[in-house]
Amino acid sequence: MATDEPNQPSIHAVRYLAGRGAEAIENIQTLVNQARDLLASGALTEADVTAYPWELDRSRPPDWRSRVWAASIHDYATGAGLTTILYVALAATEPAFRRQLAREFNREAANAARVTMGLEELVRLEPGVSALAPMLLRERLLALGRGEDRPAVFSFMAQTHANYA
Repeated sequence: MATDEPNQPSIHAVRYLAGRGAEAIENIQTLVNQARDLLASGALTEADVTAYPWELDRSRPPDWRSRVWAASIHDYATGAGLTTILYVALAATEPAFRRQLAREFNREAANAARVTMGLEELVRLEPGVSALAPMLLRERLLALGRGEDRPAVFSFMAQTHANYA
């Protein structure tokens, strides 16, 4: 039976798939079989891999310590306006931080995001984005950077939207 331990299928995913019925399970099994055949054939090329490098990079720093990372994301659509997002979180590496961004937004936004490590680098993201970080957040991030009161998970998001149409 599947468990929620690392490298094991999530019991929640198993239940979800089972709930979709036998046809959905057969479709997934066909997909898995085709993927195994492709790996076994040796025909899988770099061009076939449709993942961003940060999606595949699972390396960890030697000390496994989480650091403060920040990202700015811009979403512009004609007629819809401009949305600017500041996202700050703890992560061990930039790839791990981008995977958090992908879960929070989407993988394209995570890939296009401007990312920096450390509160002191916040002003380098883009003009005006650092203004979205209130003083209380900056103080909290400085404390996190010093290793004080470190939660297992921490994230912050601020968003502005403007439409001049």
